[in-house]
Amino acid sequence: MLYFITNSGLSDMSYEELRSIISNLSLHTINIKSLHATRECLGQVLHLRSKKYDAYIDGCMAFTGSHLLCRRCLYCKKARFVETTENAEKFNPNLGSLDGLTPKATYSYIPIIPRLQLLCVKSTAL
Repeated sequence: MLYFITNSGLSDMSYEELRSIISNLSLHTINIKSLHATRECLGQVLHLRSKKYDAYIDGCMAFTGSHLLCRRCLYCKKARFVETTENAEKFNPNLGSLDGLTPKATYSYIPIIPRLQLLCVKSTAL
């Protein structure tokens, strides 16, 4: 299933929905692990750890580096977090103020060095 999601471009939400449908079929006793569990297992086997970053849902920007404390997209000015108030501050005062806030979107990134190391291991195994 992980191979399928990787090569088909299926979203995480669609994967989980498909996993649920297959698992609930009464004719099959297939137990497909959640995407989170699969990624954790794969990370342990390959010694890879992904990092999660907040992003704006339309892909305008990622909230990293000097933009880590921003509460709004610099381009479209929309809120970064699911918030009840529209007059949220432009910046958070510190990293602690991010606790408890739910970002509208995130993305996972595997740093380049572990990916290159994995490619080297794969090429020497051939």
